[in-house]
Amino acid sequence: MLVITVIFMRKFLTPLLFALTSVAAAQADISLHALFTDHAVFQSGKPVPVWGWASPSATITVRIGEQEHKTQTGKDGQWRVTLAPLVSGQSYEMTVTGDGERSVKDIVAGEVWLCSGQSNMQWPVKKAANAVKEAAAAQYPGIRLFTVKTKASATPEKNVEGQWQVCTPETAPEFSAIGYYFGRKLHADLASPVGLINSSWGGTPIEAWTPLEALKTLPFFAQSQKQYENEVKNEKAIVADHAQDSIYWNRHKTEWNGDCEDPGNRAVFRGWADPEFDDSAWKKCQAPTDFVTLGLNLDGVVWFRKSIEIPPEWEGMDLTLHINRIDDMDTTYFNGNKIGATGKETEKFWEKDRRYTVPATEVKAGKALIAIRIFDKSGNGGFLSDPLFFRIVPTYPDSTAVAPRELSLAGEWRYSIEHQFEEPKWKVYGQHLLRLKGSKHEHAPGNLYCAMIHSLTSYPIAGALWYQGENNVGKAANYASLLKTMISSWRSAWSAAGVQDLPFFVVQLANYNARKSDPASSAWAELRESQAQVLSLKKTGLVTAVDLGADGSDIHPKDKQEVGRRLALSALATVYGKPLITSGPSVKKSTFSDGVARIEFDSVAAGLQVKGQALKSFAVAGENRRFYWAHAVLEGDTLTLRAPEVPHPVAARYAWADNPEITLYNSEGLPAFPFRTDDWPKITEDRR
Repeated sequence: MLVITVIFMRKFLTPLLFALTSVAAAQADISLHALFTDHAVFQSGKPVPVWGWASPSATITVRIGEQEHKTQTGKDGQWRVTLAPLVSGQSYEMTVTGDGERSVKDIVAGEVWLCSGQSNMQWPVKKAANAVKEAAAAQYPGIRLFTVKTKASATPEKNVEGQWQVCTPETAPEFSAIGYYFGRKLHADLASPVGLINSSWGGTPIEAWTPLEALKTLPFFAQSQKQYENEVKNEKAIVADHAQDSIYWNRHKTEWNGDCEDPGNRAVFRGWADPEFDDSAWKKCQAPTDFVTLGLNLDGVVWFRKSIEIPPEWEGMDLTLHINRIDDMDTTYFNGNKIGATGKETEKFWEKDRRYTVPATEVKAGKALIAIRIFDKSGNGGFLSDPLFFRIVPTYPDSTAVAPRELSLAGEWRYSIEHQFEEPKWKVYGQHLLRLKGSKHEHAPGNLYCAMIHSLTSYPIAGALWYQGENNVGKAANYASLLKTMISSWRSAWSAAGVQDLPFFVVQLANYNARKSDPASSAWAELRESQAQVLSLKKTGLVTAVDLGADGSDIHPKDKQEVGRRLALSALATVYGKPLITSGPSVKKSTFSDGVARIEFDSVAAGLQVKGQALKSFAVAGENRRFYWAHAVLEGDTLTLRAPEVPHPVAARYAWADNPEITLYNSEGLPAFPFRTDDWPKITEDRR
């Protein structure tokens, strides 16, 4: 009897399991884009496309509220309907039937914003300031969060991976901090649901977020495109070689570890620091310069020597030698005597400004010899100074003492190689560090747009937030064109979803790196200037984070609350018409006369304010284009700038540095934007 029962059950279950499996398969045949999951936010006041996939030629019915829409899938199985705008404040359930059925619950209409960029946008609440307290208070049923999983693709993707989540103390810690704090203020001020889509990836360049076809319209992109196409063409071979190099390096790195140590200052015993040493056989160069510019493709030690003439007025005075940054380490001599050195005992030695004192007892009128030994561990080495600040100056008791005030060290030097590390060890090491940008790499042009933006562009949104640029600092002069091109391409894509001139708000980079004691050129300042050019496009906004980087030691400033608040102010005014002061002071007019620079400002609110004991970070220059710190005096909405070293100023700058000290604000507590009144060449001008 037992056997019969078993046989009966098997015969009965077989068709039943088949039927259940068939139903499950049928239901699996209908799918939706990832944006259409439970707790979704649809843009208020806009028709909303809904799309997905099913079997070819299937009839699809979409029901939500009082609406019902029918359509039929094409040969590729894709379907799409457009919903009439939903009523804000109501919760909806949407059902999609065809080959099976799908339902999406707890849909609301509200304000949908895209948050994109690199790590500072990706940075989560749990790593930002006051994380524990902020997360515990993040109980907002009307704020919904969607994080796009990182992915790169050379071809446009139809979907992304992610799902909507209600903002709670459990979900908020993992979400973009800037996005959350921005959305929280909008939610409070507009009394509306807010949907935040975070599509960002740390360490990525703007080119990866821009459609490749748009990048091809930029003349300077041609070389990068050629390199990329070559990498894609030879990708298999490049990846294979890279893998072998990595294995080779990992096998021998312990054995080679000693190679990165200084081999010892042997040349000093050959007299290379002495004034009497005959260096006529050494090669000539224009310094400051780096090894690559000199054609020295090496890691090792190179000496540089220069003869100068000490004026009689300087005899018996302390002098200060300004060499600024050197990659990596140096030992510096004056007339054969060591006056300074910076090595691995110094934190971030490659960023350290070299400023060495020549004792008064060593300073005699007439010829003197400066010798600098540079040791480079890996990569490019040499001087990283701006020629304008490569100089030697006397330490006058009175700053108004007699000229000459300084001697430039820029110009002809002689150099010779003391030591060069052997190949192929360091060549292999360099190849090991190479980041491939082939067809699957997140840095490759267009790859993040294809994978993480493209499929979102059919979804109506209120606007986009952008915090990116650190990865492009080295080529800052190009960034304005790249940013405008990316914005235009995104706007074109979103226009198909009924979003005209997608509002776009940019965060100007925070302060970073060691603070310099003298005015100097700055690639970070140039990138910020390029970001500011976004304001030439309509429906854009710029907020600065240049005062939020604490001491400049962290490229990820923790105060994301203020960044989010500033972005929200700009969006509330631009998109929602709120009468708000949205930015700090910006230059309205600059004039130069009678030895004074005068700067007038806009966006002062109830007036300009000074933070700290005095106004700092202002500099002026004359026709020689050499900047000196200026004494700044506030007169209403105008600043007057004077510097004793510049009797006839023709240019002024403020906060023109990697890590400036920010002292000028308006009455709303918003900082003045960094600025320059000149249009002199940038240090990144030729970096394409």
